[in-house]
Amino acid sequence: MKNALNILLLLFLVYLSACTNRQTIELLPELSRAESLMYDYPDSALSLLENMNPPSPSDKLQNATWSLLLVQARDKNYVKHTSDSLINVAYNYFMKQEHPNRRALVLNYEGRVNEDLGEVEKATEFYLRAADEVKKTEDYRLGYLINSNLGMIYAYRGLNEECLSAFQEAHELAKQSYDSY
Repeated sequence: MKNALNILLLLFLVYLSACTNRQTIELLPELSRAESLMYDYPDSALSLLENMNPPSPSDKLQNATWSLLLVQARDKNYVKHTSDSLINVAYNYFMKQEHPNRRALVLNYEGRVNEDLGEVEKATEFYLRAADEVKKTEDYRLGYLINSNLGMIYAYRGLNEECLSAFQEAHELAKQSYDSY
């Protein structure tokens, strides 16, 4: 009986220790800095990301974040995407996570990459999924960007009603973001 009580006490202590030792994984300082520069100074973010050593593929969070931010920075600097390998690294990681903002961002840039690669149908699917995912966040700036991308696809395809609807949604989200741009 005494041994059983000691074992239960030991298991309880191990359980408590496991609950309190959870570490929050922080991004590398370079990645945090690049992310903070992304909207206002995308050229600086791109320079920072291109000049840093890529994180090890074994560090999945850092590597996926670096891949996503590099795709985003290139896109914001009007660098045409010629491969989907970087965005696929981010997609494979973040789509398994419960982080709606990252998921929406990844889906948006999957759309951008596929659009540059001439895969308009796939791009449209990714934008639609991104538009659904961003509704789970309060990132109005990202919502504006996603709906603008979707609206442009519809405009080029002559889908006027869908185009108007996407741009109206983009306009509403832009107003909510209080972004002067």
